Amino acid sequence: MFPEVERKVYEEIMQNCPNNDIDMKTIRNLKYLECVMNESMRLFPINLTYVRKVEKDLKLDDNIILPRNSYAFIRTKDVHRDPTIWGDDANEFKPERFLPENIKKVHPFAFHPFVLGP
Repeated sequence: MFPEVERKVYEEIMQNCPNNDIDMKTIRNLKYLECVMNESMRLFPINLTYVRKVEKDLKLDDNIILPRNSYAFIRTKDVHRDPTIWGDDANEFKPERFLPENIKKVHPFAFHPFVLGP
């Protein structure tokens, strides 16, 4: 489906694992493969929704107030595909989004494939 991405992953693996020897050090060097995995999880998140308790009254842009001690249900897919975060091509598969020079421009809580802490 994405032959150029497949080729890059293959080349990276062959460069780092020429004898099929794979260990944790080798895996850490597969940076483009990590980008592909992250982009896949961004577009197709494992968790569909997560819940957060509102710690203090929170006013949203549309003059909507979430009262303290209420619960907010957040759809992961909506955050992971938000064009204001990821750009107009947010629905497209582009592993390069996760290259260090690109992902540093994205808010740290914009990508959360396994939810966040408490």
